[in-house]
Amino acid sequence: MTGRTDRRRTGTGRLGVAVAGAAVLAATVGLAPGPIVGPAAADEHSGPAVPRPPAGTGADQTLVFADEFDDGTVDRGKWSTRNREADPNVEGKSRFLAWYPQAEDEGVSNVSEGGGSLTVRADDHDWYPGQPWGQSYGTGIVQSAPGTDRTETQPGFQFRYGYVEARIQGPAADARGTDAGLWLYSRSGWPPEIDVVEMPGSQAAGKVQINHHWNDGGHRNEWHYAGVRSDQWHTYGLRWEPNLLVWYVDGTEIYRSSTGVPQDPMFVNLAIEIGGGPGDTFFGDPAAGAWPQRMNVDWIRLWQDGGAAARRTADER
Repeated sequence: MTGRTDRRRTGTGRLGVAVAGAAVLAATVGLAPGPIVGPAAADEHSGPAVPRPPAGTGADQTLVFADEFDDGTVDRGKWSTRNREADPNVEGKSRFLAWYPQAEDEGVSNVSEGGGSLTVRADDHDWYPGQPWGQSYGTGIVQSAPGTDRTETQPGFQFRYGYVEARIQGPAADARGTDAGLWLYSRSGWPPEIDVVEMPGSQAAGKVQINHHWNDGGHRNEWHYAGVRSDQWHTYGLRWEPNLLVWYVDGTEIYRSSTGVPQDPMFVNLAIEIGGGPGDTFFGDPAAGAWPQRMNVDWIRLWQDGGAAARRTADER
């Protein structure tokens, strides 16, 4: 997450347009493609009895990581709710405008599980105990990174190459000051970063985007809008191969890139970030937002082909 705020405000990303079937990918800021119709009911959950990735995402697929969020409590064997990049106990500073309360430390958490979903909540309360700089917002995260618990011993989960997808309902279209989504990071530092889906709060139409960051001697990134609304339920997917990234929405390919494909093992993040201010073109101004905001996750699943799964090293598990 290091450097995320600065790179988004520079506007140096390369823009492009891709069309795949009914999915229209617009890379021109301000263009508002029509939505891909999908389920919108907040309490609607779905999923095959034996989850399988979409056709074309690879042969001989093995499910290597999944959470259906049906247990009623966050599985601490899979997830940490501690954000290393915004945790003063680790970094000595906070990058953004929100505190990430830890239930084990402060007795309150902005991450919960119930009704068959994981919920990440962002709000504007200033009563969170333990805030080192008096942040006036609170939010939450789950991440599968190894060593993100209090003692840095959590086994965690990382992977290199495969297909990951999650069914997500993002915040409302008036979620100014927020950025919600599903992101992949490397423990070796930033970049690289692969954003399976991002939901920037500055987009009043509730649009979502995909994003990819790499470093080839100087930071590069490319980002592309997808024609869906953040406040509807949609399934977002990414196929990651050694020389190719392919993004999907509701099983339809919407974009692919062979530039700067990461080779590092990556871990999974589901979160809402809070940042920005007046005039911010990515987060928007949180003072103008409506609170609280929530991101609901029905499930997340990750497959690798049989050979890749068998080759995973101890460092990637």
